[in-house]
Amino acid sequence: MKIKRVFVVLILLFCCNVANSMTFDKLILTLGSDDEKIHKDNYKVCDIFKPKDAVIYNNYIYVLDGNDCFIYYFDMQGNFKGKFGGMGGGPKELYSPENMEMVGEDLWVTDFNNNRIQIYHNHIHKRSIKFRDMSKLARPREIGELDGNIFISSVTISPKITGITVLNEKGVFKRRIMVSSMLFPNTRFTPWFTAKLQVLSNKQLLVGYKYLPIIVLIDKDINKIRYVDMSEYYTKHESKDKVKNKFIVPSGYTATTFSSGPKNTILIAACNNSKRRCNRVMQFSSDLSKKINEIVTDYHIWDMEYYPKKDLIVLITGDREVKFYEIH
Repeated sequence: MKIKRVFVVLILLFCCNVANSMTFDKLILTLGSDDEKIHKDNYKVCDIFKPKDAVIYNNYIYVLDGNDCFIYYFDMQGNFKGKFGGMGGGPKELYSPENMEMVGEDLWVTDFNNNRIQIYHNHIHKRSIKFRDMSKLARPREIGELDGNIFISSVTISPKITGITVLNEKGVFKRRIMVSSMLFPNTRFTPWFTAKLQVLSNKQLLVGYKYLPIIVLIDKDINKIRYVDMSEYYTKHESKDKVKNKFIVPSGYTATTFSSGPKNTILIAACNNSKRRCNRVMQFSSDLSKKINEIVTDYHIWDMEYYPKKDLIVLITGDREVKFYEIH
């Protein structure tokens, strides 16, 4: 009788994992700039050369181009509809933009080299948030919104300001979360260690690092912080660059990006060899205690985002393409 019960439990666990696991079988759209692929039905050619981020909102696809600093927008079939932004330091412009996030009906963009956040509404510039006097905030890179709290990570060479800045929806400074200094008190942080931010479907903020194996989970009240060691699942590499006193790519565990997944799972894109090609997408349970599935692609993955209402996952690849997969 005990054997039968164990067998039933194993079947249920297997079925649960199969139900939660996903695949990248159905590619429905690719946005890029490779003219040789124009004949493909699912490929739309545009002027994007270096996509940094992609957001789906109100049946528009927004793609942030880090090369010419425009935000391009398309309909859901990939038809080009317009662009806004552009390179420069003017009120409407961007200089080395890095990341985007919808906050209510506004699109917030981290304007890295201008040291500010640019806010657009209905494709029109609304206002800027400058960081010159905001608690020594360095240049903003990643942004995430959770229940009215806007989380911003930044690039800095100072170990004293490596935390996460929290603003309200009006852009007013609220506090800083010094997760980096608490986790790695003896680590000399360089720009390589910039935190990646991802708001999860279970109302948590995930903070991940590119060359460090620890993931930080912060609840929506910013009171509970949990640390998860992922070194069991990551592949460690050794840097070949031994030059001293320079900003070199460090040795360590490499993951490029993080995302929510189907049914409250968490997705991590990690490298699988010494060349640091991050083409493994690992799918975990919501508390990161169990790996459910792993997908290996034939391209490097820079960024990804899951949209449950549209059953889509969006990937930005090392080929400078934005791929849209239908997930069921």
